[in-house]
Amino acid sequence: MNAFGFYVSHVLMTKNKQNATGQLIYKDGKIVRLNFYVGCNKFALSAQTSEGYLASDIKLDSNYTIKGIKIFTKMFKTGIEPLEHKKILAPIRVLEVLQRSQKTKLIKKV
Repeated sequence: MNAFGFYVSHVLMTKNKQNATGQLIYKDGKIVRLNFYVGCNKFALSAQTSEGYLASDIKLDSNYTIKGIKIFTKMFKTGIEPLEHKKILAPIRVLEVLQRSQKTKLIKKV
């Protein structure tokens, strides 16, 4: 969400067998699509904005979780959040609503 912002209005998750596509619909009109593939340690991201279309594979190495673990470990030690509280919680909220959307097969408000 750092790439496109934290102000997601609605989401839609569709599933095809084990794989899924999540659409994030932003308040300012952006639509971001996340493609999730089972058994793959990467995902693809695309977005249509007023400035054009963007698509990218997000490449992850075998240690992609280490940076996040270090950041959160430091937060627990110091008590200082690495991001504003709402920026930590916004992605969790979006994932929760994506899960609800997948179950109901409907667009859901975040």
